Amino acid sequence: MSASDPPAARYTMTAIVLHWALALFIIGDYAWGWWMMEIPKSPPGVRADAYNLHKSIGLCVLALMLFRLGWSITHRAPALPAMPAWQALAVKAGIQQHLRRVPRAIRPSPHHPQRRVIRPPRLLVEGEGEELVERLVRR
Repeated sequence: MSASDPPAARYTMTAIVLHWALALFIIGDYAWGWWMMEIPKSPPGVRADAYNLHKSIGLCVLALMLFRLGWSITHRAPALPAMPAWQALAVKAGIQQHLRRVPRAIRPSPHHPQRRVIRPPRLLVEGEGEELVERLVRR
């Protein structure tokens, strides 16, 4: 495939199946991970089996994402619908920012270090930037 080839009229069936398979795997693995926090530590076998399945699904997601990346490199995407360029860039930038921030929002709980809780990322670390905030507020 060369760069001069015209874009397709729509996504290929492979791209559509990969998209929805990844969506289902990611949502299912997220729900599984959320449920795993409630598994008691004893008996240990049940908890270990759940974690191993969670990791296996995560590795399958990684493999599918790499395959999808290869597929998107070798097959051109359809042209975007008619819209101003700034809107297309804003949507793409918003999605990329979201995907970068989601992993940062999951941090260990201070009360249960082995559990993870979702909390928004902190903009200021305690002790850092407080004088900047005070100067902005005093203006």
